[in-house]
Amino acid sequence: MKKKINKSKEFDREREFAVILEKIHSEIKVITEGQAALRDKLDATMGMVAKNSEDITMLNLRISGIKDDLTKISGKLAKIEEDIRVIKTDFDKRLTHLEALK
Repeated sequence: MKKKINKSKEFDREREFAVILEKIHSEIKVITEGQAALRDKLDATMGMVAKNSEDITMLNLRISGIKDDLTKISGKLAKIEEDIRVIKTDFDKRLTHLEALK
């Protein structure tokens, strides 16, 4: 009778071991599926970061161009202001001269 008990215990132990292995396998499968999902999200995020970096570079280039344009416009505006000051001074002189002729 003792031999049957040992075989039964050994069989139970093998079944327990098989159940534990199956559980470990299923848990590893869940972990690997989660890791794959995280990898996909990371890849998508890295793609968005790369796109945003390209967009920022393009915006910086455009801003640089706008700064150059504003510098040119500022110079032209200063010249126009000077021309207006000269015209106004000349107009005032002519008006004073015309009034003196009356």
